[in-house]
Amino acid sequence: MRAIESSKLLVLLILPFLILGSGFQECPFLGPDFLAPTNLAASSSFQTALSTLKAKIEAGITSGVLAPNSTSFSVELFSIHDAKPLFDFHHAAPNLLSNGTRTIDGDSIYRIASISKLFTVYLWLINAGDVQFHDPITKFIPELARASHLYSENEAADFVDWDSVTIAELASHISGIGRDYFADLLVILPSSTLSPFGFPPVNTSDLVLCQDFDNCGRDQFFKFLTAHHPVFPTATTPVYSNIAFQILGYALESITKKSYASLLRNSLATPLHMGSTFSSPPNDTSHAVLPGTSVNWDLGYQDFTPAGGLYSTAHDLTTLGRSILSSTLISAPLTRRWMKPLTHSATATFSLGAPWEIWRFALPPPSQPRIIDIYTKAGDTGPYHSVLALVPDLGIGYSVLIADGVGTVSDARSVLSAWVNDAFVPATEATAREEAAVNFAGEYKSKNKALNSSLTVTTSPSHNGLGLSSFISNNTDMFTVGGLLLGGVPRANVSIRLYPTTLSNSKKGYGSAVKQVTWRAVFENTGNTADEGFFGCGTWVGADGNMYGNVGVDEILFTLGNNGKALSVEARAFRATLDKI
Repeated sequence: MRAIESSKLLVLLILPFLILGSGFQECPFLGPDFLAPTNLAASSSFQTALSTLKAKIEAGITSGVLAPNSTSFSVELFSIHDAKPLFDFHHAAPNLLSNGTRTIDGDSIYRIASISKLFTVYLWLINAGDVQFHDPITKFIPELARASHLYSENEAADFVDWDSVTIAELASHISGIGRDYFADLLVILPSSTLSPFGFPPVNTSDLVLCQDFDNCGRDQFFKFLTAHHPVFPTATTPVYSNIAFQILGYALESITKKSYASLLRNSLATPLHMGSTFSSPPNDTSHAVLPGTSVNWDLGYQDFTPAGGLYSTAHDLTTLGRSILSSTLISAPLTRRWMKPLTHSATATFSLGAPWEIWRFALPPPSQPRIIDIYTKAGDTGPYHSVLALVPDLGIGYSVLIADGVGTVSDARSVLSAWVNDAFVPATEATAREEAAVNFAGEYKSKNKALNSSLTVTTSPSHNGLGLSSFISNNTDMFTVGGLLLGGVPRANVSIRLYPTTLSNSKKGYGSAVKQVTWRAVFENTGNTADEGFFGCGTWVGADGNMYGNVGVDEILFTLGNNGKALSVEARAFRATLDKI
């Protein structure tokens, strides 16, 4: 093979690869390491994982872990590529009221509590986009604009700086304002009853209180809100705020000149055919899950509905989740911006978005260490507990809906969600790897025998992404070149792995080729056992770090047939198409 002028290569190419830093464990990009699987239902390993999950839930009922005598629940798993749910499990406790359903299925209606917040932000993005996310709330709420003069730097502990509170901060719990208006102890008990607990007597007629949803209309709400002290300065730390979403509901109505109920109906429920999602208590309770008491079921949330007042079903939440992951109602770039964290929490594995509660799930062995972000929104109101979870890297999601009986506060949501995560996410990742082996793995060669260019693509359960076991370009061993790029690493220690960018070209009309997809190569030194460098897992620093003729040396293009299988591959900087053999 052709001799390599190593000194010139080192001078020109080494820097972007050296800053990848150090400790060897594979360092993928943030995001998927394979294309999302398109046929989970046909995967035997995936079906085995679902059987294990079903057995675990059944055992949880038998053992009492899921409080089956008082707690009813629904679990539903879905993929953007499967029209029907991948898995569903429903349990009806014996204490369900007869004026509701006694048989629970995917069309049974629960209160979904704070999942309503996700609907509210989605409605905002559908109707107004995110161009106003960094605008102050005073632009949309005249009551807060009038109250903004109360704030000064000399009284920052007593008054909210409303001119600095933005839409995005309200939507991601970092506005610094309080949680609720109905949590005041004086709303529940008289001052005289609270005095023995150390609280001084007060004259409630001198206070601005919101007693409940029916007695806290817009005027009273803003009187309370503008008198309430801030909790933190804006953009400081997450502080869960229900009232932030009542404010967002008012702002959305101001922008669109439509009621929240009509926005829900016309922007989501009707176009997505979500016929069992409601903004007020449905008159027909035949599908309602009523867990031994209906006291919370028919409580209308009025102006608080954008924060927690919606009703829905497992099937409708599946429809909503597929819509978000598939960008059916907003653009794909807007979806990607939305599904990102806006702030961290004090827990290393938990961040927040608008209004996402983002768990960073670590894939278990034999996988190389890799994080998969699970975008969730949970909710609690009375006996109802819920969560909707989406995994954009894998194109999947699930919902868990709980209705506890009278006097029962089960941990069923946490237990079921943990079981689903442990089974669903690794099994989907494994299926993505299986599909990648079928669609991409194999040997590719140039038809021009004089060129001597080829590469071999592999997959392995213990490695991230696609791997290259050989790579010859124009009679040159690219693993040797990779060793030079890494600073003089022996060829035997060079790893080249490929990760999908999800960027693609349509090739319809070009014979059997229908699509082209790009991946990016990552060169790593498997002999490096030091800790991560300054940039952490630093692949993101070196991507596209070297070019040849204005094309990244790390850019790989696969051309696919109509069955999704690769027909050819091109390391684009090297200007040679290699056909799969």
